Amino acid sequence: MPRVRRLYLLRHAKSSWDEPLADHDRPLAKRGRRASKTIRSHMRGEGIAPGLVLCSSSERTRETLKRIGLPDEVEVRIEPDLYAASAGELVGFVKPKELA
Repeated sequence: MPRVRRLYLLRHAKSSWDEPLADHDRPLAKRGRRASKTIRSHMRGEGIAPGLVLCSSSERTRETLKRIGLPDEVEVRIEPDLYAASAGELVGFVKPKELA
């Protein structure tokens, strides 16, 4: 019987446009920092505990991830190629190797 897996997609929280930075380097806005607390509460309340997190290397995605506060045992991979990936490329990151 095949193992059941769940895929959760999470977009970063609201980013800041206060400073003239490259898109990749934009941090979270105050609203985004507040929203990330809401995301953390929702995940805990629903029992969402990922075994693996693939995270873009952009500042706002890494900051969102940090503010969610996942347990230390969760494997986190910062993947620079996720930043500008197409839908097809994203599928390649999550498709089981035996199906590739």
